[in-house]
Amino acid sequence: MMALFDDVSFVQAMLDFERALAFSQAENGIFEPYTAEIIGSCCDVLRFDLPNLVEQSAQHGTIVVPLVRQLTEIVAEKDKVASSWVHFGATSQDTIDTAMIMQLKKAVNILRLDVGRLGKALSSLAECNQDTLMIGRTLLQPAVPITFGQKVVGWH
Repeated sequence: MMALFDDVSFVQAMLDFERALAFSQAENGIFEPYTAEIIGSCCDVLRFDLPNLVEQSAQHGTIVVPLVRQLTEIVAEKDKVASSWVHFGATSQDTIDTAMIMQLKKAVNILRLDVGRLGKALSSLAECNQDTLMIGRTLLQPAVPITFGQKVVGWH
């Protein structure tokens, strides 16, 4: 989960947005598919100077401004015309919000698996302890005895 939300993953998610933006614009006739392919081929976090992005983001109040600047420069090395279409029609907030949702979508899949495993483990623990007596509690005070299995079912 930590890897999903580290700096490298966040920058890559923003670049994935930029790639998808370019391909959707080409698909809708805003520019040629070739332009989208050039932009998309440059959307790899390994091509970016992350320390510089961090430094520049402090000056701009957002990481998107220096990210788009670096992406535009990288695209311009391949095709000057294509570089003029980088981030076309998008806002910084579009980029950040979409990147975060893309990361959360991946996180939900991991959490769904974890919650499923937890549910199975709790069911097993409850079944194994269905007859194990323990002190019941109400407002942290001793109460009528219950089984540990009942307690686990409550957690589940």
